Amino acid sequence: MLLATPMRPLTCCVSLLAACALLLLPTTSKADDSIFPAAPPATAAIDMDGHRFSVRGERTVFASGSIHYPRVPRALWRDRLLRLKRAGFNTVETYTFWNTHESKEGVFDFSGQSDLDAFLTTAQSLGLYVIVRVGPYVCAEWDSGGFPVWLCFKPGLRVREENVPYEAAVARWFDHLFPIIARHQIHKGGSVVLVQLENEHPLGWGSEVANGYFTRLREKALSLGLEVPHFFSGLNHGHEPMGTPVEVAKRKVPWMSTECCARLV
Repeated sequence: MLLATPMRPLTCCVSLLAACALLLLPTTSKADDSIFPAAPPATAAIDMDGHRFSVRGERTVFASGSIHYPRVPRALWRDRLLRLKRAGFNTVETYTFWNTHESKEGVFDFSGQSDLDAFLTTAQSLGLYVIVRVGPYVCAEWDSGGFPVWLCFKPGLRVREENVPYEAAVARWFDHLFPIIARHQIHKGGSVVLVQLENEHPLGWGSEVANGYFTRLREKALSLGLEVPHFFSGLNHGHEPMGTPVEVAKRKVPWMSTECCARLV
């Protein structure tokens, strides 16, 4: 379904990870798989309880497939999204790739194959909901997990933690990214229903705020108009999410897996 570009040279990726002291510890799904609720202005369009999501008051199951816009030629976006829909999915999930949009520090590109606004518009035109996973680190078998190379040359910079130069760079990236996502939220006339902050971070999953880095990441997104439900890192990665009936009865959000591979027999 996805038309992927070849991986870039490993040496480039390795040098960046070493220079930035990337925090890449083994990750496992945390017990906290809760979701931050929608802000009041959005609840009429997207809401949830312990049993289900609801879209404009109607029970909705989000069946999502992944298409990453920079990996697919723009001319094929509509075709690939249509194939996704015809395969039975009602939702498309995509990461946003920082190094695609800010390959040179302070110079942002949201044109051509990097036109996130156009990708989200195309998905909506086909009746697909959208889950956006903004990172800033995205993994995704993408060069340096989406981190721009120029981060390497920032003195004292350490990624994915409480660090002034890193958080300042992330804040500037979000300043350009989130206005696009915000205007595509479902209560604003778009089809974005969920947003993921960070990705597979060992310290913070669901609504677990592990330290000041997570606090400021979320506060920045909220200040830029994030109002749909959102969460950190992922939910029930790699396994079927349902728990026992007792656990279900106590839940305030629906069960969800953000990455789960099913084997068809």
